[in-house]
Amino acid sequence: GYDSIYGKIAVRWEQKEDIVTLHIRVPVNTSAVIRLYEGKEVLEDGGIAFDGDSAEPEGVTGSGRYKIVYRR
Repeated sequence: GYDSIYGKIAVRWEQKEDIVTLHIRVPVNTSAVIRLYEGKEVLEDGGIAFDGDSAEPEGVTGSGRYKIVYRR
């Protein structure tokens, strides 16, 4: 994680075969760009709109806790 001036930014991830699960925490008054490395298919978006036009889908979000699941 990273201790920003607004609080801790944290990412925890796990991979089982080709499925990656991300747990992301973004502190208040902060936004984040989330890029899914080698993301082929977003299975659970955590309420974030991901750009599906690239090899690494990208989404922008504000503060909160998110769970994202995707296929590599």
